[in-house]
Amino acid sequence: APAVVAEPVSPLPTPAAQYDFLLNEFFNSPTTNSFLVMYVAIVDANEIPIGDLKIVGTRLDHNLTYESPLSTWYYEGYNAPGQVQKSGNLKFEPPGGIEATSWLLHLEDAQGNRLSDDVPFDTDPADKQWYFVKFRRSY
Repeated sequence: APAVVAEPVSPLPTPAAQYDFLLNEFFNSPTTNSFLVMYVAIVDANEIPIGDLKIVGTRLDHNLTYESPLSTWYYEGYNAPGQVQKSGNLKFEPPGGIEATSWLLHLEDAQGNRLSDDVPFDTDPADKQWYFVKFRRSY
């Protein structure tokens, strides 16, 4: 029988990013605050803050969606208590306290057009955290 020669398999092309903004950092740190607070930095490729964008968070257990105010064009010096200094240009604070649930959040422009993939995270009142998220534009 003739020898079987394996054909080289060409790798699949890497899919291009579906959205202009990519999650660049997700940081959390313990807190005594019983409210969900997330500091967000939305920046261009040169780390310059981008305004007029918002975070939309969906609480999965109740399928409730909350929108942040629009981001500013400058860092607002946000920082939660603790050792770590984090600055953002937007604050996401949905109503109610930290409860045991799962969240998805993403970035939108002021008109409601989605600009990022979903970022999943969980909250737990027995392990309260504050969050810092950075979205960076990919170009």
